[in-house]
Amino acid sequence: QIKQLPMRAVIATEVDTPKGNQPICWVILTSLPIESFADAWSVLEYYEHRWMIEEYNRVAKSGCSIEKHALRTSDRLEALIGLTSVVAVRLFQLKLVGRNQPDAKAATHVPSAWLKCLKLMRPKVKLTEMTVYAFFRELAKLGGFLARKHDGEPGWQTIWKGYQRLHQTAIGIALAQR
Repeated sequence: QIKQLPMRAVIATEVDTPKGNQPICWVILTSLPIESFADAWSVLEYYEHRWMIEEYNRVAKSGCSIEKHALRTSDRLEALIGLTSVVAVRLFQLKLVGRNQPDAKAATHVPSAWLKCLKLMRPKVKLTEMTVYAFFRELAKLGGFLARKHDGEPGWQTIWKGYQRLHQTAIGIALAQR
């Protein structure tokens, strides 16, 4: 039983806020030691990266559907989360590369087995010039994404469904080669 949990607060308030806007004020609780301005600044930098953690949780929770599995014991849930986490990290990496490096070639970032499966499933796709972003959208199409101009970006459930179809195809190829 925890009787005390030592915490420190870092309070950061926006200065020189544009006229008509409320200043942003963050109150961050941390268990990290705060002895200097540099320590407080580090905590703020950690907090700025929270979106990545939240996005990863979306991948694991919504995309990989962790909560939909009928597993009830912690041992089984830990094994499931361990396996799906590898895929979730890979898919999240591909999304980040596709977004931040629009010209990055799929051949240098996407497993070749995935590319081969995609080519089998979507024969008209040209792999030689395919970018990571284009691969990610093709993966989403396998999951039901229509990719119309007004559709926006695919969601994690669609990406996950596309990945599952791709993975099942890879398993089928591996079995056929035996």
